[in-house]
Amino acid sequence: MLSTARLNADLAATLVAGALDAGVHDVVMSPGSRNTPLTLAFAEAANDEGRLRLHVFTDERTAGFVALGLARSTGAPVALLCTSGSAAAHYLPAVIEASEDRVPLVILTADRPAELHGCGGSQTVDQQRLFGVHVRHFRDLGSPATAPDLAPVALAVARALSFARGPLPGPVHLNVPFREPLWAPEVIGRPARSPVALPAAALAPLAALAALAPLVAALQAAERPLIVAGPLAPDRDLTAADARRLIAAAARLGCPVLADATSQLRFAGDAGTTSVITSGEALLRAPVVSGFLAGFPPDVVVRLGRAPTSRTALTFLAGLPKSTRVLHVDPRGDVHDPVHRAELVVTAPLDALAAALGEVPASVARTAWAAAWKRAEAVAQAALAGVCADGFWAGAIARTVAEHLPTGAALHVASSMPIRDVDAFAPALPTAHPVYANRGAAGIDGTVATALGLAMGRRSRVVLLCGDLALLHDVGTLIATRGRTEPLTLVVVDNGGGGIFGFLPIAEHPTAFERFFLTPPVVDFAAVAAAAGARFTRVEDLAGLREALVASARRPTGLDVIACPIDRADDLARHRAAWAAVADALAHDSPPDTSSFAVYMRERTHE
Repeated sequence: MLSTARLNADLAATLVAGALDAGVHDVVMSPGSRNTPLTLAFAEAANDEGRLRLHVFTDERTAGFVALGLARSTGAPVALLCTSGSAAAHYLPAVIEASEDRVPLVILTADRPAELHGCGGSQTVDQQRLFGVHVRHFRDLGSPATAPDLAPVALAVARALSFARGPLPGPVHLNVPFREPLWAPEVIGRPARSPVALPAAALAPLAALAALAPLVAALQAAERPLIVAGPLAPDRDLTAADARRLIAAAARLGCPVLADATSQLRFAGDAGTTSVITSGEALLRAPVVSGFLAGFPPDVVVRLGRAPTSRTALTFLAGLPKSTRVLHVDPRGDVHDPVHRAELVVTAPLDALAAALGEVPASVARTAWAAAWKRAEAVAQAALAGVCADGFWAGAIARTVAEHLPTGAALHVASSMPIRDVDAFAPALPTAHPVYANRGAAGIDGTVATALGLAMGRRSRVVLLCGDLALLHDVGTLIATRGRTEPLTLVVVDNGGGGIFGFLPIAEHPTAFERFFLTPPVVDFAAVAAAAGARFTRVEDLAGLREALVASARRPTGLDVIACPIDRADDLARHRAAWAAVADALAHDSPPDTSSFAVYMRERTHE
């Protein structure tokens, strides 16, 4: 009869072999005792296979978000491994984000055997279905039996990975109880391998061009079509090449594209020749535009991906007349329609959408419509460039960071105000850059860890724009970066707390605002950066920020923290001044042709 230690090793080896066969190339693990068999099996596979990368983080919360960033950047499932007890509970925020954003994670939780449950066994909690509805699949593999029948284990791993990489990808959870002894010297050497050939699941398109036919027909008949593109994942949802194809097709059709900063259409390159509208937040706030749209609303709106980041855009969609047809296309089969306007939801890859739009003939009727939006975009961008060149505030910082991304760099944007400022103030760029954000659950937790995982997976520079609270919320990850070589630049907008609440009515509360909502931190960012072994720069103006960004880009490795302290009241005033400047510029725009909203409205009114 095999020893318990050998049974543990054989089960672990079977599980690891199955994960490798199903496309797992990265494992993020945290130290512990009960996960010893799996830790050793992964270490053996890494030495033996040469196609497995192991990443060790002592904090499971950091590990979860690092795995999230890795899986996002590589497109492959990433395994998470921890010991028993409360350790796995720290994965929950990352699991929720992965579930909402369809990111494949394979969570492997070691556990105590059944006889230690319900009797006060140390470090023993109920890990059954620990992550509830937030995983696609759960299976408890049971403790290794006396008979070495590993076929059920192999099939269980194959099934779990098929869910992780399937039509609705996301996290899966395998719970693995081990009895002691967890390891013994007798098991050194090559353990048993899986006796079952494990199939690797592949993500297949859920829809063909035929599924897009109703949408194509609607656009073909439209006189005032509009595409509203929400957050889309780089490469997984939309590649840079397909983004350019989609933009070109929309431009030829006379169909403006209101592009969220994370839609991958904003920073797709070739900015000067597209129909991309980057100033939607400012435009939709302006009286000239709202008046125009009241008289001449779009007759067909095509929604892409997740709901827009901008609350102003959501209000616009909610207020569309019933005569406007709203059609939703999502490459992963999700429904993101919080305003409940979509009459049709099409699941189709966006390269298929680009091809389908390429078949729709151009129309003279749409020329003036597209020209009006393009003119308004030019006027708004000129106004925004002016207000962002003056002063040191969050909108100007967001625009500066976007305009000074190093070649080949990715941008990761924290939730709360940073994502809104990039969306509102960053223009289209002449070079392509992928933009990432945790928009699945839209929380600020794990921001630094996600960016680190992205840098590890991409193996190129990632620039993170975040607020002071997001950095403090993940300060443990910052310390964990000490000694790492991934090129990572953190730009921290330090507005003294939860500045986003200053834009809400609660800011007028006479007593509760500062203590319960603003929660101003008391921290020395220079000291925190020093503890992490990071290079720290404090900048006081845009010129200093540009210099710091250039200096960071020249360094091939390591972490840079660039702190941007701003005045919260001044920041709020400058946001409001920016909207007013755009509204004023549009109201006084007098172009020599028929390309402004006002001229379009006047001409159509007299037809």
